[in-house]
Amino acid sequence: MVQKGQFINDGIPRERRDYARVLDAVHLQVSKQCAVADDGQAVVQPISSEPGDTPTHKVSLSGSGIAFASDVLLQPGDEVALGLTLFPSRQLLQLTGTVVSVGEAGVHVVGGPYAARVVFTELSEASRDLIVDHISAVHSAL
Repeated sequence: MVQKGQFINDGIPRERRDYARVLDAVHLQVSKQCAVADDGQAVVQPISSEPGDTPTHKVSLSGSGIAFASDVLLQPGDEVALGLTLFPSRQLLQLTGTVVSVGEAGVHVVGGPYAARVVFTELSEASRDLIVDHISAVHSAL
């Protein structure tokens, strides 16, 4: 039996992850925390409090982060606010994260020329459970 974090040496590169991931279509809003108010707090463009009606992005989603194509060039270390609507439940999650890497999205990716990878920060256990349950549901439907 393979233990958590252990690799199987069968010649196939393995990723070590704490959470399963899934490629999924979601409604995604991203707002970079870019300004600082007089009190020293980051100012963020507002994210809608209403769930999206239709998917806008194909993303790689896990219980610890998300990767997506963006038309805005983000930088590693940028703090972002995310509005993530899962389908078909239309469950809206308001999340925050830190950009860990950015690259070119490639020709066949819809959503913008940049591929951003974000690790979630300040994620409640309830939100993480919703994401993990959603991923399990998508996997079981495959």
